[in-house]
Amino acid sequence: MDIYLSRLFYASTATEKCTPQEVDKIVFEGRQHNAALDVTGTLCFENNYFLGCLEGSRKNINIIFNKIASDDRHFEVHLLELKEVSHRYFEQYLTMFNSKDIVQHLIDQNRIHEFNPYLLSSSHLNEVFRDVTETLEIATKPPPLTKPKKGLLNLFNTSR
Repeated sequence: MDIYLSRLFYASTATEKCTPQEVDKIVFEGRQHNAALDVTGTLCFENNYFLGCLEGSRKNINIIFNKIASDDRHFEVHLLELKEVSHRYFEQYLTMFNSKDIVQHLIDQNRIHEFNPYLLSSSHLNEVFRDVTETLEIATKPPPLTKPKKGLLNLFNTSR
């Protein structure tokens, strides 16, 4: 039994195969699969990049991260940080928030011109996600788990 609560941040780049409908599927599948493993977190999608945060047992986070790394809808999957934590930032998967707010916080904190999760420092990731979950308006529960439909991506994609 893995009793250590852990948090993992990762970045990846969407492939040409990763259409808006495929991103919707990623969100849908992630919510289903991660909930079954008691893993919470969130996902940002901007400028063709994904930035994900997973929280749960180290064992279950590794199961999910290995699945993510082998998914052909994206490439250059980088582990940005994995560490033990005392509490979760996110109570559910996928917690919804205004992606524009978090992306802007990350750009400002890291002094970069546009969103590129590969350039983010892990200390800034933690600070920004903590601040966002404490101060910005976050939905208390995600929308009902329904099969993806065209247009759901707008919840996560600020580039449209």
